[in-house]
Amino acid sequence: MSFLPSYDGLKGEECVMNAEHAQREMKIIKVSTFRDLKGFNRILQVILYIYVIIACAAFVLSIDSYLGIVIFSEQYYGAFLAACLFLVFLGVRGNKKSLSEKVPWYDYLLALAGLACGLYLTIRYPALTMAGEIGYIQPPTVVLGTLFILLVLEAIRRMQGWSLVILISSFIFYGLFTNLFPGVLKLDPTPFPRLINYFYLDPDNMLWLAGIAATIALPFVFFGQVLFVFRGALFIRDLSFAIVGRFRGAPAKVAVVASSLFGTITGGAAVNVMVTGAFTIPMMKSAGYRSTTAGAVEAVASSGGQIMPPIMGIAAFIIAEFLGITYTQVALSAIIPALLFYIAVFIQVDLDAAKLGIMGLPPEERPQLRKTIGDSWLFILPMAILVYFLFIVRRDAATAGIMSAILTIPVILFSKENRKQFWRKLLDAIERTMRAILTVAAILTGAGFIVAVSSVTGLGSVFSIMLVKIAGNNMILLLVIAAIGCMLLGMGMPSMAAYVLVAILVAPALIDMEFLPLAAHMFILYYSIMSNITPPVAIGAYAAAALSGGSSMRTAFSAMRIGILAYIIPFLFVFTPALVLKGTFLEIVAATILALAGTVFLGIAFSGFLFRAMRWERRLLALVITGSFFFPLLHRGSFNWIGYVLGMCLAAFFIVSEWRRRPSATGPASPA
Repeated sequence: MSFLPSYDGLKGEECVMNAEHAQREMKIIKVSTFRDLKGFNRILQVILYIYVIIACAAFVLSIDSYLGIVIFSEQYYGAFLAACLFLVFLGVRGNKKSLSEKVPWYDYLLALAGLACGLYLTIRYPALTMAGEIGYIQPPTVVLGTLFILLVLEAIRRMQGWSLVILISSFIFYGLFTNLFPGVLKLDPTPFPRLINYFYLDPDNMLWLAGIAATIALPFVFFGQVLFVFRGALFIRDLSFAIVGRFRGAPAKVAVVASSLFGTITGGAAVNVMVTGAFTIPMMKSAGYRSTTAGAVEAVASSGGQIMPPIMGIAAFIIAEFLGITYTQVALSAIIPALLFYIAVFIQVDLDAAKLGIMGLPPEERPQLRKTIGDSWLFILPMAILVYFLFIVRRDAATAGIMSAILTIPVILFSKENRKQFWRKLLDAIERTMRAILTVAAILTGAGFIVAVSSVTGLGSVFSIMLVKIAGNNMILLLVIAAIGCMLLGMGMPSMAAYVLVAILVAPALIDMEFLPLAAHMFILYYSIMSNITPPVAIGAYAAAALSGGSSMRTAFSAMRIGILAYIIPFLFVFTPALVLKGTFLEIVAATILALAGTVFLGIAFSGFLFRAMRWERRLLALVITGSFFFPLLHRGSFNWIGYVLGMCLAAFFIVSEWRRRPSATGPASPA
């Protein structure tokens, strides 16, 4: 049974949420692995979906304290994991050949086993804590802990494939057999019962990361899905057309604006590609863009959604937890880099449009800005509620997310369109939320095993020392190694999991080299995200190529060209923390101006166009000017003013000389 909403009065090809596009979206993000349950199984699934969301709201809002009940956080996390594991084995197929409607008998057993493992934590954790027996090894803990680990690995395999399972298993193997490894990696092995007990009961490892999914990720995903289902997607589309539809290269600019806005409510590259790309990619192709370029623009813009405040990807919440700071601090620090990223994309899109002679859309093909803004309150008011809780009253991320989600529901009911099939749409939002959360919960729980191994063996410290030695105390080389590691890991797993792993192993080395901790973690986050467009496994680019019909590899390389700044800016903000708002006002302004000037010339160099198509030597000069602006930012915050002034002079000369050599003919620029 499908719960995808349908909207009256919208043409099928124009609606971003019609059935065909939704099916494409589902295929890309592997939602098709979910069973299409019927009868009692479906009723049980829906009840558990609703239970998990209500339980989250009750826990985050501390309803238990109002009722005079004491509930340990770990008890709630255990109940959350019990429900998630049960839902995974009830609703996710074991393989492609498995029937989509029937649940095999062994999956019922696995579901009940997952329920037992989670409920054991819920029931026994208070007694174990108060008796001081968390560190004591007991047979039930070893048996259930072992079963729990196997169930989590199987859940990850069903939803994400083998790569992450193999990686986690490798760490577990290392924890058990450290004596078999050479050099500094050779340590005393951890006995199997002790390691299992540490995995299963320690509050600072698996339970900590699972708690992020249970208290922070779930409210924000639910908030985003409510906005998405109740016409938020259509509003973003219309607003993008109304704002930039009149300018040259309008289809590509609509893709950039829409994808950045979609990133505020989804935070996922592949999802953004399939939703916005469903209408922007065909439009870009019909306007004259190549298939590979159209797909690349969408892939790059969608990947930026995970670094775009106020709602970034799940990894941003994990940064806050790792560093013991508020999510608000992380979101504020991400503003300047995110804006620079999208400005760089916008510049290349605009210059490519000028080069190809692609003009704006006629008035009849774009919504009226006044009318669109008049309808915007249904989207802007919920976002304003979220901003109010996060940035003004400064509530914690979990409370801000759940309060915003709860208050958004009455707001959307003011729209007559949203009141149509309200319960059906709300159920769709709940189902979308839970399907995403099951994946997030499995990944974070598995990542918790890696954290546990690194902690109990000291692998994190050993790896950090090893990296510093390999880099020879060279900061640039260490950053390059970290960047390559992030992208390699991100090619086989979600960027969230890649971030967690590299943050455990590499972030301490960066911090030891006296980089700002927040900047070091954001550096890792950026490169984990860029794996979405970096070959050979560029999931975001390949998703866009599936829609555009272009070559997957060419789309990925084109995406790298358009998103080139994302490979550079992390180096800038780790050396100049002013770009993440760590510094005086003058330092922040000066650093932003330098970065913005370099961004403009970087876009000119890689697009090969300003007022005319440029030869290679002119593009090389633009790169030199880019370097003159970026170079002062790579000196740990001390600006090289001579290089800065020289860059300004070269920039002025370049622009004037290009202006004088521009084509004298009127009309759009000729194709290069």
